[in-house]
Amino acid sequence: MRVPFLLAAATLGLLAAGPEATPLPDGQRPAGAALDGAMLAVWGAGGAALYDLNARRWSPVMPGSYGEGGAFADVDIDGAADLVLAGTHGLTWRQAPGWREQVIDPGVVSGDVVFAAPEGRRGVLVLHRGGQLRFYGAPARGGASWTARDIYSFYSAVDQGGLLTVDVDRDGRDDLLCGNYWLRPPARFEESWRLFAIKRWSEDPLAALTAWAALPSGDLAAAQRAKGSARLAWYRRPADPRQLWEERVVDSGLDQPATLAAVPGAGLLVAERGPRGRVLFYPANFSKRPRLLAQGHPVVRGFLVRGRLLAVGERVIWWIAIP
Repeated sequence: MRVPFLLAAATLGLLAAGPEATPLPDGQRPAGAALDGAMLAVWGAGGAALYDLNARRWSPVMPGSYGEGGAFADVDIDGAADLVLAGTHGLTWRQAPGWREQVIDPGVVSGDVVFAAPEGRRGVLVLHRGGQLRFYGAPARGGASWTARDIYSFYSAVDQGGLLTVDVDRDGRDDLLCGNYWLRPPARFEESWRLFAIKRWSEDPLAALTAWAALPSGDLAAAQRAKGSARLAWYRRPADPRQLWEERVVDSGLDQPATLAAVPGAGLLVAERGPRGRVLFYPANFSKRPRLLAQGHPVVRGFLVRGRLLAVGERVIWWIAIP
């Protein structure tokens, strides 16, 4: 089911990269972005750079070439967030404040990296080549060696994609959303993780590359982040979350919806990375047609900040008001 839009674009007051738009540093064409407090990081083939939202100032570009995967993580527990990025040198660590690059694993190819601390062990979870979920444990204070442990191998005809930590089973510990599944961590780090299906998106190789949002009700929203004519679906949390979740497809005509963000008490924001470049607001429980907030400027990644959407575009960053 595709949700119709009945209003003409000219009547909607659509936003472009307006007066609050800030150009990216020269040569930057971001593949990914992350936010930590007031610090925004963007990275891509032109390197990585930081933008201070308070000072409204870019740092010098860090040389390198990076893909989509990356995350802020205070690896060395010094109170300052570092960057862990996946690029041409594999999985790398850029340590604040000097940001010198250190290679963690030169063989990693990943579009999904998240900070995690299972059983108090700090590190990152990485989905390598869409099929191997792996945890890289940070070195002890003063140490240099990372540890690697394979968490789960997906034997699937499609690549899995999309990592988000959330307490799915409400036991007080973070679980992991990953592609079509959620995984429960073991009581002891050395034991095996348990895998449970949420959805069955497998019609083509890009079908399970997912953008996730956790809704306040405990339900989930998911979109096919890498596809044109992509689905957005709402998943009701069953009494036993280990069972397959009830799916309601609320849109099937999205253009690479790489950003989902739950607005507490209001609804869901969806931002497209594809050429249509729309930002859509879906009311709570998807009870009404979505409202079109912007179009024509693809959003590589978006973040909710103080009641507005901070959009990272292909050439600029800008703000979008939320109704």
